[in-house]
Amino acid sequence: MTETEARRFIREVFTKMRPMEFLEVVESLPESEEKVWLLGLLVNELKESGYMVVQ
Repeated sequence: MTETEARRFIREVFTKMRPMEFLEVVESLPESEEKVWLLGLLVNELKESGYMVVQ
């Protein structure tokens, strides 16, 4: 999956469940490089969409 595809998938999931619920699901996955990568993209999407405020 490319970064563009992953971001599209994340935005689609946001239409089906609350973003923080999805974050909890991803955080519950076994540790892997893919999980770290997906968490990074997810956090960026949360910031860009206004769900997460960075101070």
